Amino acid sequence: MSNTNTRFHQSIAKEPFRLAVFREDEMLVKTFLVYACYKLDTDVFGFRRIDLKDFAQEMGYSTISHFQERVPDPIQLQGKSAEEIAAMRADPDVFIFETRFENMLYKLHDISVDLMHREDYDANTNRFTLRKERLLQEVHVYEDKHNRNRKYYDVKFTEYFLTSLSQRYLLLDKRAYSSLSLHTKKIRIQDLYLRLVEAKHSLRLKGINAYEENFDALCRCLGIDHYTTQKRKKQKLNECFDLIQTHSPELNFVVQWAANGKHLYKPIVCYGENVPLTKMQRKRLRMYIFNSLLRYTFLNAFVELHRQYYNQDGRYYFEQWMKNPVANVEEKRLAYREAHEMCFNKPVENTEAIDFYINYQRHLGIGPEET
Repeated sequence: MSNTNTRFHQSIAKEPFRLAVFREDEMLVKTFLVYACYKLDTDVFGFRRIDLKDFAQEMGYSTISHFQERVPDPIQLQGKSAEEIAAMRADPDVFIFETRFENMLYKLHDISVDLMHREDYDANTNRFTLRKERLLQEVHVYEDKHNRNRKYYDVKFTEYFLTSLSQRYLLLDKRAYSSLSLHTKKIRIQDLYLRLVEAKHSLRLKGINAYEENFDALCRCLGIDHYTTQKRKKQKLNECFDLIQTHSPELNFVVQWAANGKHLYKPIVCYGENVPLTKMQRKRLRMYIFNSLLRYTFLNAFVELHRQYYNQDGRYYFEQWMKNPVANVEEKRLAYREAHEMCFNKPVENTEAIDFYINYQRHLGIGPEET
């Protein structure tokens, strides 16, 4: 994988409208999920502990002030009386998630999302599964006692999200996604990018490189279905296709407009070389995913056991803990089994093999790694 390629949840890429439940924070949620997926693959410590400045820098924002602004009606306070809100604000044991970024985290923890996926049930049957799931399991806020503006966030994603990300994923370019965010004031070009990436991924599995798109669906995806003329819609789509090609040349696609007897536009999306992965490439990618998950389950175990060291020097203590062959051996074995089941969808019982992998594999570091 390249330095900016990252796995992303296929169901969300295929049907990004399912995140509309987050209303005005929908696009911020998607951007945060892309960032989180990138961190899981490159810096697992940053996957759990969110640095707002790093988030802004990685995802193409020039400042963090927008995320620190207070929202007028945070979801945490909705439905509560003025007296209840006043009591919450006066209680030193209650934290109010009231900045834009905090309100988004609260929603990710509080609101469930409908996610659907298809799988081969048997040789003759497809099974479609619709599940309502939350994406964040826990949110911790660390606030300086002497300066309430100094804080950082520690998040824990749900097992369902991580399992889905390991078994039903696609690869997108984080850099391209963040660059396209500069063009989203009135259009949803990032959703169009996700749609094209997901389509290429699905076609690649079938060994084909072209498909007929639905013009109206593309317009809804981009958020231009309210345009009054078909000609204007086509013009805007072409502008966005050109932008995506500029920011994501490796997507390598062209759009042909076929004649249609109904006087409607019929777009044909054609990708360049779209060769299925070889067996060896799939195996290497699977092990890459497993190692990312293993670093994450190890970090979760470390935080639960030694939260007092989960501070500014947490990376150092975590590295030392992982390298220690006698520290919390059972917890490390449990973390290995958890990662293995999420990645391969089956348990592992060979304790000797687990111990060998834990103690002798060099790629269990938490920082960026080469692949």
